[in-house]
Amino acid sequence: METKNTIHIPVEGMSCASCAMSIENMLKHIPNIENARVNYANHTATVEYNGDSADLELWRKEISKLGFDLDVDALQKKNP
Repeated sequence: METKNTIHIPVEGMSCASCAMSIENMLKHIPNIENARVNYANHTATVEYNGDSADLELWRKEISKLGFDLDVDALQKKNP
């Protein structure tokens, strides 16, 4: 049985709730992501994923296709 984990990632570039929905939908289609919620008010993505480690660079790459950025650098500084 795989481990389920949750991570909170800052999101940059959102200007409306529709942006948050687009990011959320994209995240939900990435392999190993069980669920995703994006909060426009605090510019944060909460991602539930399977496995021991999150593929943050893949997530960042996919979200960048929409014109947004998952601030994984800030996340890594916060949780070294």
